Amino acid sequence: MASYNTTLIRKRGVAENTLEFTLKKPEGYKFKAGQHLEMSFKEAPQKGSHIFSFCGSPKEDLIFATRFRSSSFKEYLKNISLEEEVLISDAIGDMTLHGDDSKSAIFIAGGIGITPMMSILKDSLGGVSRYMQLFYSNKSINNASYFNELKEMSNNCEQFEMVPTFTKEEMGGYEKGRINKEIFEKYIDDIKSSVFYIAGSPEFVSGMKNILDDMGVDDLCVKSEEFGGY
Repeated sequence: MASYNTTLIRKRGVAENTLEFTLKKPEGYKFKAGQHLEMSFKEAPQKGSHIFSFCGSPKEDLIFATRFRSSSFKEYLKNISLEEEVLISDAIGDMTLHGDDSKSAIFIAGGIGITPMMSILKDSLGGVSRYMQLFYSNKSINNASYFNELKEMSNNCEQFEMVPTFTKEEMGGYEKGRINKEIFEKYIDDIKSSVFYIAGSPEFVSGMKNILDDMGVDDLCVKSEEFGGY
């Protein structure tokens, strides 16, 4: 697998304890919306490496976001200086949008699992005819990365609907509690003619897969990505 040198050009907060980073796209670098890369620090190789999903369009520079937990890699990343060099891999992964526009795309994100779906939505909205829905689970609105951007997308695009759910906070107009079978039945018109994309913690992904299996969704219509330890 090829390795590329690049630099950090921007960072910003997108939710509580969550930062977005933008890397300069190396010449000739290509990725598909929904894929991910592996990154390490040129000046601190002892910190190891980490996988990050793109959350920007392939037309943009390389954007990813992460929620911070206690690790030497994340602490170094949190304090990294602009223009510091990093090493990245080729883009990998198959969490990419299906080609059949007649099948709806149903995205199910837990927390920072929203990142590959942001990439797909940014790249696809307005350019495809399929209907897309996002079920987005967080503890509270402060934990929900890109909530305002997603709300604006949903308000401005008839092809896209966001269904936020909050497990620890009451929010008027939004669902309270964990995503479950009843929520899917309430909002999804044709579950058998949809392709599902799930991303989040291993426990979240496993739970959503079990619900879809109980509802008769074929495994071939489910793509998933686990975010272990964020």
